[in-house]
Amino acid sequence: MDIMKDGLLTDRQREVLRYRKQGMTQQQIADIIKTSKANVCTIEKSAMENIRRAKETLEFLYTLDATHLCTIPPVPISLRSRG
Repeated sequence: MDIMKDGLLTDRQREVLRYRKQGMTQQQIADIIKTSKANVCTIEKSAMENIRRAKETLEFLYTLDATHLCTIPPVPISLRSRG
């Protein structure tokens, strides 16, 4: 099983969610990826939990006044591209 992460979801979680979006059942997905329906259910639940936590984190971030967290100084006129 591939456990490499790209962001918050494992490759397997992404794969299962893509199949679910196509309308496949958990049993159909299990047959394709050669695992049990129970494992597909666990993978899907974990993916949805990761997504829920990411949404909560973003919602919290949006409540903060980001100008106090990070400021980017303006680019001096002499360094601006002339396009």
